[in-house]
Amino acid sequence: MPWTIVERRLGKAGGYKARAARQRDWDRKYGADAWAIGYVLDGAFVRQEEALESVYQASYEAHFDAHPQDLAELCATAKVLRNPHAEATTGVDLQVPAIMESLRRRGLSLHGSEVVDIGTWEG
Repeated sequence: MPWTIVERRLGKAGGYKARAARQRDWDRKYGADAWAIGYVLDGAFVRQEEALESVYQASYEAHFDAHPQDLAELCATAKVLRNPHAEATTGVDLQVPAIMESLRRRGLSLHGSEVVDIGTWEG
């Protein structure tokens, strides 16, 4: 089914409460399974789940392929990854899941001792 874009929101998706309220409104307005969150990429609508794969994960894959030393350092240093901006704002975190999936696909894991922040937050 082709998607009709009915609302555009540039930038942050908002905190959990704001997102949940907006999504309840969309359920009432369009039906529970009749709307999706996504991005317009090269003129086409891409659902957020697909963008996680085609944009975020692909970007990390390309970076790790080009900079294997970054990947080795990340695995050796981190015991857990944290997105301080997503935590502070209860925003959607696409960065950490993309990195963790990239590691999983490579048969790698984090085996360090540090909490490593992905991105920044300057509240």
